[in-house]
Order: sequence, then structure tokens, then C-alpha cells
Amino acid sequence: MNTLGKYLKLTQEELNNLVTDLRKVFDIVRLVDVSLQRTVIFDESGGRHVDEHRNCFEIWNKKGRCQNCISARAFAQKGKFSKFEFIGNEIYYVISQYIEVDGSPYLLEMVEKNKDYTITGAFGKENFIEKIKGYANELYTDSLTHTNNRRYYDDQIKALPMAAVAMIDVDRFKSINDTYGHVCGDKALQGVAKVIESNVRQSDNLIRYGGDEFLLAFPTMKREYLYAVLEKIRRAVESYVLKEYPGLHITLSIGGAHGHASVEKLMRVADKALYQAKIKRNKTTVNTEEVTEEKE
Repeated sequence: MNTLGKYLKLTQEELNNLVTDLRKVFDIVRLVDVSLQRTVIFDESGGRHVDEHRNCFEIWNKKGRCQNCISARAFAQKGKFSKFEFIGNEIYYVISQYIEVDGSPYLLEMVEKNKDYTITGAFGKENFIEKIKGYANELYTDSLTHTNNRRYYDDQIKALPMAAVAMIDVDRFKSINDTYGHVCGDKALQGVAKVIESNVRQSDNLIRYGGDEFLLAFPTMKREYLYAVLEKIRRAVESYVLKEYPGLHITLSIGGAHGHASVEKLMRVADKALYQAKIKRNKTTVNTEEVTEEKE
């Protein structure tokens, strides 16, 4: 569920009072810095500090960011979203609301354990959990490559700040389809996705952006490592062989951008680098300048 419109602008004192009141209603009330995927803790004087030892998704016993991260959506649209989450067979109702505290953006998350099991009566508790999990997976997963899909980009990470983004294009993909057939083309895309995923971290975001084009977003990445990581991916795909089509030679053109900006901003710069790489094909090109929100 989404509620868009005006958002709360609070002082630190107003936030403290609001959290105190909300904790009378909700089991958990917390502040989240969605760009860092970290919770925010308060010291005795009311100061705010990012919890360096705990990711926001760990509360759900997850090893990576939630596929359906409503805080990311609330951040992008400066609104309020809600969802069900689960720990084992326990059901929780989560609300995430965009707020600003002394001019800084945060997400206010409110969590309540579901005690009214009439909501699961039509399905049964376990079936209800599986249906909700299946819905999120279907919503954001590309059916062919099983990577994240374009909707995931639009809803989840488009507005999030990242350290680097790469745009990846399969060279002469139309020729692959024309020469070997669309079944081969599909297998090629599946193979490319598997190779890319095997060469990045679990925290990195691989998205089938459209057709034969993939987007790869890195929450953390040192500039001096970006080219090496992307080049490793290019070489791995270059040496990849589809056992059903041993004569097929798959290559990639890759454009990368580094900085501290939204995925959308980084992607625009990476797309320009991709254009340069595609002139020669089977090449990795990384933008030479750091990308910020003020400069493309």
C-alpha cells in the first residue's frame, strides 16, 4: 500500500516525542538510513548515529537487502508504504514513512506483530506466508534470467545512492537470435546472467534492464577496483561456452561510472561509457570523472 503526499518535517525533539508515542502502539519503531541500509540509533542526549554493526534487513534474518524494500520505495517517492514480513512462521505488519529530521531524510519504520489471525483464515497461516513471499518474488524477478527485473529498478533502487553502476550489453545479440534461433538467445542471456552473478557480491544488484541489456549497481566500490571487476566479468563471459551451442562466441560491451549519486544519475553516465565501448565491442570503458548529484 502507498500513501503519497506531504511528509513530516520534524526537529530532533519532535522526533523523540513521536517515537515515544509510537512505541505505545507498535512492537518496534526505528529510524533507517536506506542509502546505507543501516538503522539509526539514539544516544542519551538524543543524538543520531548510524549503527555500523547492524544492517536494517537483519531484523528479518536476511543476509541481503529485502527484495521488496518498502523503505527504498518510500525514500524514492517521499511517501508511505506498508507490507507483511516474516520471521519463521510469525507474521509482521511493517509501515515505512519518509520523514525529514532537521533537514536530513530518514525512513521511520513501524513494526507490529500480527495477532489477528483472521487475516490468514482464507489461506491458512503457512499458505498465506508463501503467497506473500511468492508475490514479491514474482513482482521483481525476471522470469527468464531470474535476476531482478526493470520494475525492481523503478521501485527499489532507482533513487538510491550507490558507489558505482555498470551498463552491460550483449554484443550482436540480434545476430545470435537470427543465426541460432531464439531458444539459443534465451540460453545465452541466462548464461550471461549466471556468469555475472558468479563474479559479484551478494550485496550487488544485477538487473535485466531490458532485452539484452543488464544494469549492475554496487552499493560499495572503490574507484580503483571498478574497472578490474567489470573487466573480470567481460573476460569470464568471453570464455563462457554454451554446451548446446559450442560454436557460439558471446561477448559483452560494458560501460561503468563511479561516484556518489543515485543509480539513475550514475546510469546515465555509465550509458555514455557503454556507447564508447560498443564502438569496438567486447570492451570495458569506465567514465574518468567522479559522478555526483550536481554533475553528470
